[in-house]
Amino acid sequence: MKISDMVNWQTLIPNEVYYCENFLDLSTYDNLMHNLSNSDISVLDGSNRQHAVGNTFYNYNVIKYNVRNDKKLIEEVFNKLNALVTSLGDPEIDYTKPLGYLQFFAKSFNSQSRYDLHAESAAMFGKYVFVNYLSDETSGELIFPTEQEAEEYLKQHPENRQGWEETKLTLETENNPIRYIGPLTVLPKKNSCIVFTTGTAHIVNPVILSANSIVRPSLSGWINSDDTYMKWYKAQTNGNTETVNDA
Repeated sequence: MKISDMVNWQTLIPNEVYYCENFLDLSTYDNLMHNLSNSDISVLDGSNRQHAVGNTFYNYNVIKYNVRNDKKLIEEVFNKLNALVTSLGDPEIDYTKPLGYLQFFAKSFNSQSRYDLHAESAAMFGKYVFVNYLSDETSGELIFPTEQEAEEYLKQHPENRQGWEETKLTLETENNPIRYIGPLTVLPKKNSCIVFTTGTAHIVNPVILSANSIVRPSLSGWINSDDTYMKWYKAQTNGNTETVNDA
């Protein structure tokens, strides 16, 4: 591994959440931001999409710069992620093979963007998810609540409760019940990266829009995901993957 592939991973919650700063080399970061800023977007809105785990709301922009074709970026990102996951006793992600859309994509936020209380299925998405924040923000926090905090959130957002109960049931049937690991709040910081395990209860707050051309941009992905979700999605949409491939 090259020196440039090394980062100082910190454990925020043992066995659950890991964090580092200065994730991308500066030249890589600058080149990436240039490409993202000059790319089109499409909006993914959870109110009109199929839900594999539970019907919880989300909304974000998919940035249509195909990071999965950027070999230099892939090598740098996945070498750094592999350094973490192998230190935790998990196998490397083989990034020399074509990456799936769920494994690596770029996104940003708009005025409607947020993620309500939710959790991902390890059976559907794999063990780890990462987010490489590309901007400093004063909002749009990633929140891991305690069980009590989650209940308070649902009282304030009763429209989220049914989808959350669906999510809990889905994960229970997979023998991977929801984990409440908070309290922990992570504010997006330019060029920081967070990695956490699926099955954890979390929320992403809306953003306060700024004058920046691109708001709360990030690289993200469920790095261990395979074709499980794609097979499910094709079955739900009669083979139509057009909106999936936007990611």
